[in-house]
Amino acid sequence: MAEVIQNVQNSAFAKAKSSASQVSLEPNEKALVIGADTVVVCGKAVLGKPSSKAEAKEILSGLAGRWHHVVTGVAIQALPDGEFIKSCAVTAVKFRASLEQEIEVYTETGHPLDKAGAYGIQELGSLLVEKIDGCYFNVVGLPLTVLNALSADFGFNLFSLRD
Repeated sequence: MAEVIQNVQNSAFAKAKSSASQVSLEPNEKALVIGADTVVVCGKAVLGKPSSKAEAKEILSGLAGRWHHVVTGVAIQALPDGEFIKSCAVTAVKFRASLEQEIEVYTETGHPLDKAGAYGIQELGSLLVEKIDGCYFNVVGLPLTVLNALSADFGFNLFSLRD
């Protein structure tokens, strides 16, 4: 799991760095650029986004009745100085068993094709899930408590966005 965590953190940083290179700031202006990447780990398999409906069905069938882990790396790069920090969240998710019919219907929606592990817990894919242990927002794709903690390291608190 340590290698998976390192890989998603590095991928998140690469995304933040790429986006940061496109930001132009006014003099004395500062910004935080966020990058995130999510994978699903089931046993020794690391599951990204499926490339087809057939692959999505295969992934979802393999998750049926099993626990798996959703791993999201988050990186923030401060501008203009370029300083960065990264972290990750891991959430355990268990799918319901005997999902053949549901998987068929869900896959036909096309939703699984742009999701790590071929499902989105924030939509119809939630019906496949029996229980979770950890951060729900991590499974959605952005662990907000991790993001807030990293932002606080740069003196920014997400609660300041409340208005």
